[in-house]
Amino acid sequence: MTKENDKWSFLRRKIPDLDQLIRAVPDIREDKVEQIRQKLQQGTYRIEAEKIAEKMMQDHMMDEIYRYFARVKRRKSARSKKSNPPPDSDE
Repeated sequence: MTKENDKWSFLRRKIPDLDQLIRAVPDIREDKVEQIRQKLQQGTYRIEAEKIAEKMMQDHMMDEIYRYFARVKRRKSARSKKSNPPPDSDE
């Protein structure tokens, strides 16, 4: 097995774990919302464009990885169906 195959194999095994972690994070993090609300009221809130861009890129990469593995799974499923057709029901 090549290093490239090892990497993809590792990622395939980790996707379910990552999916589970993502689902465990609440949609709205009340603690963060409150923190930002206080900073806005105090006039001390700073927008850090570099951090925002970095997070957007991380999110984009995770989306791309997820989409890639979804396509791989669909292709494998389609190939499996072609190689294992359902039995005839003309009996």
